[in-house]
Amino acid sequence: MTVRPAWLALASVLVLPIAGNAALAASSDTSAASRGAEERALRAQIDHMDNDLQALESQLYVLENDHSGTDPSLGAREEALRTQIHRMDRDQELIEDRLSELEKSDPPPLPTQATQPSTPAAVEMPPPASPPPQMTPSPMPPPAPPGPTLRRAADPAVYEKAARDRVSMFRYNPYRWVPVGTHQLAVYNTYNEAYLLDFSADCPGLLTTERITIESFSTQVFAGKNGVLAGDERCAITQIRELDVFRLP
Repeated sequence: MTVRPAWLALASVLVLPIAGNAALAASSDTSAASRGAEERALRAQIDHMDNDLQALESQLYVLENDHSGTDPSLGAREEALRTQIHRMDRDQELIEDRLSELEKSDPPPLPTQATQPSTPAAVEMPPPASPPPQMTPSPMPPPAPPGPTLRRAADPAVYEKAARDRVSMFRYNPYRWVPVGTHQLAVYNTYNEAYLLDFSADCPGLLTTERITIESFSTQVFAGKNGVLAGDERCAITQIRELDVFRLP
């Protein structure tokens, strides 16, 4: 496959003098107008070469990912494209070097006229502010009375109506929990899967502690074996029942 992009004609005019004509690179008396025209031409040529390089690299990508194995000339076509891309990269580097030389040789901008620093006008200072009135510290408010418990227990009657048959164990996947009085705890694995845990004794810590965890060495929780930790209080589980969550508020 032979690809002859439109920039090659321009490249033969601009690239060859760069490599072979030292007078062009060393010329210091080129006018600003001619330098500007040459810079614009070189930038346009670099843009065209970028587009052609992208097209060639796309063709090479298609050939490299063609696994049909029906065309025996694929290897030769890939090698020709790689050679053309390498040659184009080298030519583009030469053009970019020439553009960099032109940009460095541009005359510096004309200096602007220096302006005499203006004498700052006298600033009238405001009169000193009078000191703020002395504030007398307000007396500390009396300590607030002890507040109510951290949470309110759910109605046990509602959960008893939603309770189903007893189960010996369940797999715990913490989603949320609701204290049901101080003798029961409703544990939700998901929004539609929940279990009611009955305790052997009163557990007031369910309503006051900030953290409730289930005592278990795995995700399996057994009645008569595991318990619920409400702060420093352990509540032994005596019974586990599955809940019909659609009957709960």
